[in-house]
Amino acid sequence: MTRHIYRLPVYAVSLLALVLGTAAWGDDEDNEISECDVFIEINATDEDAGWQGILDAEPWRSARVIGPDGMDFLKVDAQGEARKQGITEYAWESAEPTFDEFPLEDFLARFPEGEYICDVKFIGGEPKRATEEDELTHCLPDGPVITDPGGELPAGTDWTVMWGAVTTQYDQDGPGLGAPLDECDPEDELVKYTVTVEFENGDEKVMDFDVIAPATMATISGDFLECGLEGKVEIGAILDSGNATFREVEIATSDCP
Repeated sequence: MTRHIYRLPVYAVSLLALVLGTAAWGDDEDNEISECDVFIEINATDEDAGWQGILDAEPWRSARVIGPDGMDFLKVDAQGEARKQGITEYAWESAEPTFDEFPLEDFLARFPEGEYICDVKFIGGEPKRATEEDELTHCLPDGPVITDPGGELPAGTDWTVMWGAVTTQYDQDGPGLGAPLDECDPEDELVKYTVTVEFENGDEKVMDFDVIAPATMATISGDFLECGLEGKVEIGAILDSGNATFREVEIATSDCP
């Protein structure tokens, strides 16, 4: 499931986004890690899961992510000119085999709950090295059930997409069957939904935005809904921890005259 990583406006196999930062040589500010996030993303429609993360810091040449058991989960070493320039921002997304191939319980055992440590070696300045922690939880929200659309969308007309409020944790047996979401740690509170509308035929068109919970609807402008389009709408429930679950349905607009 390749999609945006939503803390990085996101998101099938091993997405590695690497941004070369402007060299910070001569900067008087201390080196620091500004973001160290690890989280789980589930696609409830395709029934798969991925381990994702974001690392953002002052320019560095090497970094690693250490799991709760003290083992390295990820190591990144810049090479060549990139090593001289320094890396500032790095995002990853694991492969996502379906639950038939790799059951969810096995996935969660591979990526256990607990503190994950981002360990960074900077290209210059002080300190030479820094660490930052982030907690990975196994509180996984249910995927929003999309209640509208229902059938073909009239082209050129504003459309309000609606979905049911997410109040339970994800359960493979179906929506609404998991334990109550409020049984999770308070830091796993549902904070927002993210909406993506994508049309794939003709010129690809994509619109995505966030909707702050508890709102469960959003209006798509008719200017975006041209005639004769086919695609999907995908809605994700995002927890404060970063864990997210998505559901999608196919959509189409009315034929062109």
